[in-house]
Amino acid sequence: IQAKLTIAMPRLDTTGDLVLLTNISEDGIVSGLQSRYKSDKIYTWIGTGQVLLCVNPFKMINKLYSPATLKTYMNRRPYENPPHVYAIAEKAYKDLQETHKPQCVLVSGESGAGKTENAKRLMEYITNVASSSDLKSAKSSASSSIKDKILRSNVLLESFGNAKTLRNDNSSRFGKLMEILFDYGGSIVGGRVTSYLLEKIRVTQPKEGERNFHIFYQLCEACSRGEYQELGLGTPDCYAYLLRSGCFKVPRMNDLNEFHDTEQAMDAIGFTADEKTSLFKVCAAILNLGNVSFVDAGAEGSDIDPASNDAVAWVAFHLCMDEGVLRHNLTHRKIEVNGEEFQKPLLPEDAIRSRDALGMSLYSNAFSDIVKKLNASMESSGMESSRIGILDIYGFEIFEENSMEQLHINYCNEKLQQLFIELTLRAEQNEYAKEGIKWETVNYFDNEPVVKLIESKRPIGILALLDEESVMPRATDETFAVKCNKHIQNKHFAPLGRTHFTIKHYAGDVTYMNAGMLEKNKDQLNKNLVEMLQTDVQNEYIKSLYPVVSKSHKKPPTVSTQFKKQMNELMDNLSQCNAHYVRTIKPNDQKRSGVYEAAMVKNQVTYLGLKENVIVRRAGYAVRQKYEEFFSRYRLLSDEVWPFGTGDVISDCETILNSINVTSGYEKGKSMMFIREPTTLFALEDARDAKLNMVAAKIQGCYRAWIAIKYFLELRKKADEVFGGKKRRAGSVHLAFHGDYLDCKSSVSLSTALTESGEYISDIKFADRVDKINRKGVVQERLLVITSNAFYFFTPDMEKAAIKSSNPLNCLLGMSLSSYADGYCILHFTDHDYVVNSRRKSEIVMVLKERYTTLLESELPLEFSDRIEYKTWGGGMFRSKSITMNYITFEEDRGLPDNNVEFTMAKETANTMKVRVPTNLASRAPIGLNDSAPSRSVAAAVGGYAAPVKNTYSKPPAFNGGGAGGGGYGRAAGAGPPKNPYSSYIAKTAPAPSPAPAP
Repeated sequence: IQAKLTIAMPRLDTTGDLVLLTNISEDGIVSGLQSRYKSDKIYTWIGTGQVLLCVNPFKMINKLYSPATLKTYMNRRPYENPPHVYAIAEKAYKDLQETHKPQCVLVSGESGAGKTENAKRLMEYITNVASSSDLKSAKSSASSSIKDKILRSNVLLESFGNAKTLRNDNSSRFGKLMEILFDYGGSIVGGRVTSYLLEKIRVTQPKEGERNFHIFYQLCEACSRGEYQELGLGTPDCYAYLLRSGCFKVPRMNDLNEFHDTEQAMDAIGFTADEKTSLFKVCAAILNLGNVSFVDAGAEGSDIDPASNDAVAWVAFHLCMDEGVLRHNLTHRKIEVNGEEFQKPLLPEDAIRSRDALGMSLYSNAFSDIVKKLNASMESSGMESSRIGILDIYGFEIFEENSMEQLHINYCNEKLQQLFIELTLRAEQNEYAKEGIKWETVNYFDNEPVVKLIESKRPIGILALLDEESVMPRATDETFAVKCNKHIQNKHFAPLGRTHFTIKHYAGDVTYMNAGMLEKNKDQLNKNLVEMLQTDVQNEYIKSLYPVVSKSHKKPPTVSTQFKKQMNELMDNLSQCNAHYVRTIKPNDQKRSGVYEAAMVKNQVTYLGLKENVIVRRAGYAVRQKYEEFFSRYRLLSDEVWPFGTGDVISDCETILNSINVTSGYEKGKSMMFIREPTTLFALEDARDAKLNMVAAKIQGCYRAWIAIKYFLELRKKADEVFGGKKRRAGSVHLAFHGDYLDCKSSVSLSTALTESGEYISDIKFADRVDKINRKGVVQERLLVITSNAFYFFTPDMEKAAIKSSNPLNCLLGMSLSSYADGYCILHFTDHDYVVNSRRKSEIVMVLKERYTTLLESELPLEFSDRIEYKTWGGGMFRSKSITMNYITFEEDRGLPDNNVEFTMAKETANTMKVRVPTNLASRAPIGLNDSAPSRSVAAAVGGYAAPVKNTYSKPPAFNGGGAGGGGYGRAAGAGPPKNPYSSYIAKTAPAPSPAPAP
C-alpha cells in the first residue's frame, strides 16, 4: 500500500494526465494532446480517474478495444493502466458496487467528436464486466439476455436515429440516456432508454451533402437485392425526401450489412415478423409520400398531381387504407367553428406542409414505439438496486443556417455545460470556502446567464416568447422577432433585424433564423389526418402509433415546452448520480485521420474550460468525504478505532490515515476530510479490500466449521442407530467427528497425488492414520484418505506421501465388523478386500455409508459377525491374479489387559487371522450408547458363532456417479498394533463400564 502512495508520476507522456503538465496553459494543453495523438494515444486524463478526454482519431486503432484490452482494465484502479474509456467505465462500476449509489457517465463534445463510439464502448465494457461477476448459471443466463438486448439496442437506435451529416458519418440525431440497472450484487437486471428530441425535420428536409436517417437507405439497398419485394422500393434517387440532399452513399458503410444487423437486433428485442414488416411499411410509405405533389384546383384548393398517382397508391397500400380516403385527407383539413366541424380545402403550399407533417409524425411515432418496445424487452428482471446511466446526446452545432433544431440542441449542451461547471468548478471551490480550506479562486466562464436567456420565464427568455407567440392566432415569425428584440435584455443576445438573432454560447456565437420557428414549435398534425390513422388504417401496428385519447380543451404542449421539461428531468436525474465525464474533441472538420488542427482544438479547449479544470484539479483535493462517512467506511483499518471509535470522529479519521502511513496530503475541514492525491484513496480502498477479505475468510471459516460440526454430529447420531444392538461400543462414537485429522492441505506430496488422480483437497471426507493388515498378517501403517468418490491408502510419511492403493467407491460392495468394541473393519471391494484397524472406525463406517448412498442410491450393506471371510490376491513377485479366501476371527480373552487388543496369525488354520479382545471391549462393553452394561450375550444378539459371514459380494450395485481409478496392493511390512493413544480420552468420555458378568 505504501508503495502505491509513493509512485512517481513525473510526465504526461507516461501517465496521460494533464494535471502533470509543467506548462498549464491552453497552448500547453493543445501541445500535450497533440503529442499523444501522434502516438495513437487518444485518451488523456484531467486528474486520474476524474475527467477523461478523447481526441477522435477518425480511424480504427489496432487492439484499442480488443477483448484482451478490455480484460486488462477489469478490477484495476485508474492509475494502474493507461487512460482509456474502459478505465472510466470500470471506475463507474466499481463506485456502484462500493457505494450502491447511482452513477452516470456524461459523454459530451461537438458533433463528430466521437461521442457515440465512446458511449458504445462504455456499454460494451460495463455489460461485459457485470456479466463476468455472475456466479449462478440461471442468474448469468438472464443477465446475458439483457446484456445482449442492451448492446443490440445501439444497432437499432442508430439505424432509425442516426444519419450522415457534414461533420459526422454516423451522427446521433436524437439524445439518448441508456440506464443499465443492477441488483445489489452488481449483476445486470434490466435496462432503460430515454430519448430526447428526435430531429424529425430531417425526414422531409435533409440538408445538401447529408443523408436522411440510415434506415431509408438500408431498406432501398435490401429491396434492390431481392429482399422485402412487397415494399416495392427502388433506389434512393427515386425518392424526393432522399434526392434533395444529393448524398446516397457513405464511405466505409455497407447499407445492406447494416440492414441485416438491424433485423437481427429487432429479432433479439422481440419484434414479431408482422411488426417488422409493418415498421418497414411505415418507412416505405414515408418515402412514397414525399413523391406526392399537388396542383392548384382553383376554388377546390388543390388536387393530387396526376404524375403522383402511383406514389399515392403505394402510400395507401403501405398504410393499408383506401386510396380515396387518403387523397381527400391530403388535400383537406378539418376545422372547428362554434362547435361545428368543417372540411377546408388546402392550397398546394398548405397541402405540402400537411404532407410533410404527416411524414414526420409517422416517423417520430414509429421511433417512439421502438424505444417503448426496447424498454419493455429490457424491463428489470429482478430487484433493482442502482443504475449506471450513459448519456450520448447531440453535440454543439453551428451551421450556416441554424433554426429551432440547433437552438434546442445548443440549449441542451448549455445545460450539460452548466452541470459540468456546477459539479467540477463552482461547487468544488464553494466547498473549499465553506469548509475553511485555504484556496485561491480560479476564474472560469460561467454560462448560467446563457441558460437563463434561453429558458427563463422571468425575465422572459427565448423559449417562453416562442411558446407565447405559438398560441397567438395571428402570430408570425416576424412578430416573434419583434418581441425578442423588445423584451430580451441580455448581453449574450444580439438581434439582427427581424429575420435573425445571435446567441453568444459558451462554445461560440451562433446566428439563428426566425423563419419557420413558430410552425416547428407548434408541430401539430391536422386533425383529419390523425383521425384517418386511427380509424381508416387496417393495420393494427400503424393504428397503435396513434392511440385514441379523450378530448381535451387544453392546447397540446409545444415542442419547446416538452423539450424544456425533458431537460429539467434529465438534470434532476443526473444530479442524483455520481458523475463521470468523457469529453470528446474533434481534431479536424475533414474527418481525416492523422490531421490535428491546433487552432480548432484550442477553440474547444477554451470553450470546454479545460485549462480551468486542470488548474482546479491540480491545486485542489481529489477526494472529500464527510467525517462520519469516512470513519464508517475505513474504521476497520485501525485497531485503535475499531469498531466504535474514541468519540472524536475527526481524530479517528486521522488515526485511520496514519494506520496506512499517510501523514500528509490531506486537510481537515469543518465537516469533511479532504485528500489531495487519488492514490491515497486507492490505497485506502486496497487496504479495505484486503481487510474485508480477511474478515470474510474468518466468517467463511466459522461458517464452514459450523457446517462441518453439524455434519459430523449428525453422522455420530446416525452411527448409534447403525451399531445399536449389533456391536459393543468402547467410546469411539464419543470422539468428535472432524473428517480430516491429517491436515492434508499441509502436505504438498499428498495434495499433488490427489490432484493427479482428479481429486481436490476440498473433496476429502475423512483422513487419518490407520493400520492396514496385509494378506500375510503384517500390520502396515498407512494414511487412509476417503474422498467424495474414492478410497486411498498413502505411505505414512506426510512429507513424501504416495498412493499405495486406491479404489473407486462405486466398487465398494459392503463392510463387515465384529460384534466386539475393537477397531477392525473389513472393506469388501470387487477385486479384493482390505482389513483396517482404526480408533475412528465409527466415523469411517458412517462416511462410507453416506457416500455410498449418495453415489449408488442404496444402503451400504453392513454385516456383523465374529468370523468374517474376505478375499485377497495371490502373492509372489509376479502376483497371481487368482483370488484367495481368508478368514479373520474375533475372540474374547479374559486374560488381556483393558484396551489391549492382540492380533495374530492362527497357527492351526491356514489363511486365518485371530483377533483377541479384552473383556472391557467384549462382554463388559455396552451394546448401545446408553447401556451401562450388557443385558444379553452379544453373540446371541448378532446370531452367535455358528458360521462365518460368507463373502457374497461378487457384483457391485448399479452406479450413478464417478470415482477415481483403481490402485495397487500394498505389501510393505509393519510392526504390531500400537497401544491405543486415545484410551485415556475414551476412559474419560465413555460411559463407566459395569462389572463383568459371572462366567
